[in-house]
Amino acid sequence: MSGLWRGIIATRYLKRLLGTAALLVLVTGVALVGFLASRNFTIDDGLAALGTELPEGAADVQFATQTRPTRIFWLRFSLESEKAAAAFWEQAGIVTPQDGFTPFPQPNPYEAEFTWWQPFVTVYSGSYTNTGSYIIEVLVDRSGAPGVIVYLRAYAL
Repeated sequence: MSGLWRGIIATRYLKRLLGTAALLVLVTGVALVGFLASRNFTIDDGLAALGTELPEGAADVQFATQTRPTRIFWLRFSLESEKAAAAFWEQAGIVTPQDGFTPFPQPNPYEAEFTWWQPFVTVYSGSYTNTGSYIIEVLVDRSGAPGVIVYLRAYAL
């Protein structure tokens, strides 16, 4: 076999080898991204996304999340008073809830499975905030005494 043919065969072999290696790197990258995207998104991840922590004294904390159609998370907790949430609103950049406003006028089918998510009450304040990264909707249930229940839904833009 002449040197020319050996060079052609070696070039073809090298191209196949490089193509296979590139395909292997691509498949590995896609698998890694899928793995990282599907890891458990925790309440700490949700609070970090909002740039805040739970208010001191938060009790009966409930949390849920989903990734489709976008990252959405729900958070519910109770506090001794609505004033106890003031620092929470400020840290997260949440508009202070206003009397009689509800961001949840109708039940949402995504929330039907959460027995703890019941933001349809008669005495409340609420707010709607667009941070540029998240839409944050908050309802403060004032109908129980003593204390309040805070319902927060956030979804990525």
